[in-house]
Formats: sequence, structure tokens, C-alpha cells
Amino acid sequence: MHKSIFAAMAALAILAADQAVAEPVNHMRERVRQWQIRALENAIGKERAAELLAAKPSPEIVGGSTAAAGRWPWQVGLVQASILDNFNAQFCGGTLVDDLFVVTAAHCITENNGSVTPKAQIRVLTGTQSLLTGGTRRVVDQIVRHPNYNDATTDFDVAVIKLRTAAPGKKARLLTAAQEAELAATGDRAYVTGWGSLTGGNSFPNQLQEVNVPIVSRTNCNDSNSYDGLITPRMICAGVSAGGKDSCQGDSGGPLVVRDAENRYEILAGVVSWGFGCAEPNLFGVYSRVAVLRNWIAQTMAALSPEVAAKEESTSCADLRGSSQSACLDGLSLAPK
Repeated sequence: MHKSIFAAMAALAILAADQAVAEPVNHMRERVRQWQIRALENAIGKERAAELLAAKPSPEIVGGSTAAAGRWPWQVGLVQASILDNFNAQFCGGTLVDDLFVVTAAHCITENNGSVTPKAQIRVLTGTQSLLTGGTRRVVDQIVRHPNYNDATTDFDVAVIKLRTAAPGKKARLLTAAQEAELAATGDRAYVTGWGSLTGGNSFPNQLQEVNVPIVSRTNCNDSNSYDGLITPRMICAGVSAGGKDSCQGDSGGPLVVRDAENRYEILAGVVSWGFGCAEPNLFGVYSRVAVLRNWIAQTMAALSPEVAAKEESTSCADLRGSSQSACLDGLSLAPK
């Protein structure tokens, strides 16, 4: 009898091992991780990068907490199509800015050889803040990467994904150049959200995480005790000088949102891009700067879906007040069509 029990236990152990071997590998998540290592090495050299990578792992949404249900309806997850389990398939984030369009980071959809990831390999998870339940996986119709994206410097780190079917629900609105000085100035508060690893390794949250951070001036972010000239005009920084709050790997491509005139965090000011370590002192999170990249995003969406153009123009000044709104509207009326 005991031999039968031991034989059954052994058989179950072999079966479990076989299943573990057969489980699909999230090569996209690993690719993004390897990209971040290369980006770090390109920026500060292999020796310094190795020191940072060898440090005690930090959480990816550092100093944050689990987001309240339904708080961030425009948050999406990019998932590997070949893995059916959303929790194991998610590798990057993104932001719904229209029924058919998602804004994400270019490095999320760039292969190791520099090509754009084939659309059939990616699904976009919408309508949920949980990787365990709910949501809809949507087929990708098209992926457009910014033509000036530089994998070595992470400049122009933005891409647009068009969905095959419309995603319902509230969308984030793209920050304009006219809005930036009022809504995303130095010291203004912003929220970052994502499903990044909670240990810097392979421990990922199944519920969306959030953290509130201040916008940091380009001068501060670019000085010698921070990124020492690596921040381009297409980047915006956020975080605290003492460290302790940040976003990192796993959150890539997700939103940095700022408050509108009604105090609602609904304006997309940045796309999670890169940084040195996680929540290190003076090493802020670096985000693709939507105010500067917005025209390309809007033009790309309009080219793929012409009805988007009129919608974007009619709402771009709505979040400003008084003279700022008047100036924005005047700018639209004078802009070439």
C-alpha cells in the first residue's frame, strides 16, 4: 500500500515537472528586461551598470499602493499572445487615448534586432486592473513606432497601437504643448501606474499599482548628480530627490498622468521609459514627454483613422482656464490644416 502511495506521488511529481517545463516562457518580458540592462550600460558604462544591477532589488512601483478598483480605466497591459494566462503574459503597459488607440513605449515593441514586434505576437488587455480576472484581450491591427526612436539613447521612445476592435470606457487625454506649463510644471503632482515587478526580479503583482510623484525640472534631472546631460527635450522626469518613489521595469509603456483644471488625474503627460535603478536618490523616473510628442501621436492616429483628427482638435484646449484656454484656442485657429 505504501509503495502504491509513493509511486503515485512520484508520478504526480513527474507530471508537475513536465508541466513546468512545458509552460510558455514570456520572452517579451525578458526582452524588455535585457533592453533595460543595455540602455543602462549605454548610458553609464558596463561597470557602473553592474554595480546598480547588483544592488538590493527595489520595487518597481516604489512607495506606492494597490490602485482602487476602476480608478485608472485607460490603463492597458501588453501581453504575449501565445500565453493565455494574463498574469504570466503581461510584459508592458500602455494608455488608451481613443476607442481604437493605445500609446506605449517604443522599446516595448522593439525586437533585439531592431525590428518592430509582429502584431500577431501581442494582445492588448483592456477593461481591468487585475491580471487574474476580467478584461478583454484585443487583437492588434497595427503598430507604429516613432521613426526617430533611438534604441541606444531611448530618445523618441513612443509608439501607437491600433486595436482591431473598439475598447469602451473612459480614455486619458493627451497633454498639449499649450497645457504643459500649467498642468505639468515643476512640482506639479502626477500618478504613475503599472504591474511592474515588486522585487526587481520575477515577483509581479496581479493588481495594478499606483504612486504619486512630483514633476522634476529638466535642469535638475540633467545635472551632474543625476542624469548628467542624458535627458533630451523629448523626455520628462518625475520623482523625489531623496528617492523612495518611482516606476521601473515591468511598468514600461504605462501612463504618467497629471491633473486637469478640475483636479482630475486624466491628462497623459508621460510614458514610462527608463531610469537608473529604482527610486534611487536623485535618479528620477524618466518618461517620454507627451507634450512634445503629441503631434506625432495625433497625426499617426489620424492617418490610421481619419475621424480621430477632428475629435482631438475639439478637445485639446478644454483643460485650460481663462487666458491660457483663449491662447490655446487661438493657436488652433491659426494652425495650418
